[in-house]
Amino acid sequence: MIERSATHGSFVLERRFTASRARVFRAWSDPVAKKRWSDCHADGGTTDYSMDFRPGGREIHRAILPGGAVQQIEKVFLEIVPDARIIFAYAMEAGGRSLSASLVTTEFHDDGSEPC
Repeated sequence: MIERSATHGSFVLERRFTASRARVFRAWSDPVAKKRWSDCHADGGTTDYSMDFRPGGREIHRAILPGGAVQQIEKVFLEIVPDARIIFAYAMEAGGRSLSASLVTTEFHDDGSEPC
């Protein structure tokens, strides 16, 4: 039997862009744009991608990793405030094994004094 444990923690990532928060929000909300910037397996590993960007909607990304294991990331959008905030939960697995589950809050600011 595989022994499992739960480790809880938090961290903050900040990114600054020379773009309005509306433009950055569109990069998260448009399925074509989102796949383009978030696809770390763009060289052929991605096998399936879909996004239903609304509260309760899902984003699913499947890819074949180097070595042949299938990775799946499945997100559920919990709250969407246009141009301001996206909250989602996601689970990641590879080779049929659960790797992690997370809750993510992404906030958008455009006044130059806050991270976007």
